[in-house]
Amino acid sequence: MLKYHYSYHLFVFPEFSFLGLLVGVLYGGVFEEILLRLFFMSLLIWIFQKIFKRNKGYLSNKYYWIAIVISAALFAAGHLPATEMLFGELTTNLIFRCFLLNGIGGLLFGYLYWKKGFEYVVLAHMVSHISLQLLFIPLFY
Repeated sequence: MLKYHYSYHLFVFPEFSFLGLLVGVLYGGVFEEILLRLFFMSLLIWIFQKIFKRNKGYLSNKYYWIAIVISAALFAAGHLPATEMLFGELTTNLIFRCFLLNGIGGLLFGYLYWKKGFEYVVLAHMVSHISLQLLFIPLFY
């Protein structure tokens, strides 16, 4: 995540930040999961159940996947402001990168929420932020 600042023509390397770690763990790990999985994804499933209720109230797996994909796309789109703040002007490549990386995370978190529950997805999201700060930044920068 090399940051190039266009106006100064210099590169800024990411560094470990305790505040960044704390914000990532609390905001990302808790708040984002409350909003996107606990409320939004659950709301979509509830709506799908009301509209497409089949087989004694059981909903087909495809509706869970639709809810996971929609919430993952919203999750990725929600990271666009942070991407812009980190890298500067949003280019097509940066938007693609944001949707790809955060979309994969959103799909994994959505699947984990569906199969294991809210506590597991919060823990997984927290671990992803901890590993980014403590492993990936020191290893690659």
